[in-house]
Amino acid sequence: MLSQKFETALSLLDNPKETIELLIVEKPVFFSLLIFILANVSFLVSNSIVFHFSNTNFVLVLFFTLLSNFLIFVTMAAGYHFIAEILRGKGNVITLFSLLNFSLTPVLLMIPSAIIGKFAGNGLTYFAFTVIFFWTIYLLIFSIKILYNISTIKTFLVIFSPVIIAFLLSIIFLIITIAGIISLFV
Repeated sequence: MLSQKFETALSLLDNPKETIELLIVEKPVFFSLLIFILANVSFLVSNSIVFHFSNTNFVLVLFFTLLSNFLIFVTMAAGYHFIAEILRGKGNVITLFSLLNFSLTPVLLMIPSAIIGKFAGNGLTYFAFTVIFFWTIYLLIFSIKILYNISTIKTFLVIFSPVIIAFLLSIIFLIITIAGIISLFV
């Protein structure tokens, strides 16, 4: 049973469209949390290998990494769902959270990449990490596009909405600050 779920997760790497559609139907939330935990462990261990960190408090670092990343993913899922709903997408926030976790599947390849990079050179490791990063982003974009059945442009709006909102809020804050400074001299 568990091996079949891992096979489904690994099929994201070679057949993402059908796998995402299958995950939308099955909604394996608890298994997606296992992928989330394994991806975070893989990230920490591979960084320890590449950058020679001596994690004497690995469990403590892992706990705070898991906690902070979990809160970030919950916030991302809520924000992305809100924006996707505004853009007339139809989807489920729990499924989105699960797909966000499954989009981390390529991160599981970071430990083998780091070990191979130890022998082949850091250039290969950095290249592999870059490919893994863009692969993860691709899965995230593709998951949102399929789940909410929205166009690619709307998908990019959903993904970059936090940056757009932060930019607009900073412009508003700048205008209010300038108006406040001007009012001091008038």
